[in-house]
Amino acid sequence: MVKLSLLEGTPEEVIRVWNAMKGGAVDAKSATITDDATALTSATAAPVNGAGITPDLILRVLTRRELSVPIRKELKVLIKAGDKGLTTTETAKAVGIDRGQLAGVNGAFGRRIENTDGWPSGVRIIERYRDDAGVRRLRLPEAVRAALEKFDL
Repeated sequence: MVKLSLLEGTPEEVIRVWNAMKGGAVDAKSATITDDATALTSATAAPVNGAGITPDLILRVLTRRELSVPIRKELKVLIKAGDKGLTTTETAKAVGIDRGQLAGVNGAFGRRIENTDGWPSGVRIIERYRDDAGVRRLRLPEAVRAALEKFDL
């Protein structure tokens, strides 16, 4: 029997959940699960969002094909939202679409990013995170906001 689990979160959150699921001991300093069967190391953890992104690389993502109207609107809204960002409901409402459509827009944009030559694997332009109250939010990392402010959306 094969089981597959998909975990999303910071490396620390993923390690806590993995530990709870597997019962292995966790060395939080090195971000390694010390379970003999499986190890998650900092080398395999996703890079920090915004890391390795240059304005030229963002420009390549934005200009290699025409941007759809909804993604243009979403990027504008998230620039204005700043570091706190918005919930997916707030983002969808500001863009003028429902949450399901927003998921589709973001999926298509993610494929654009991943298929852009030179884009670092696992790095996102639109970051998903949980605020202090545990509410899931979307935001643009500071490096991305700075680059996008110079681009005519």
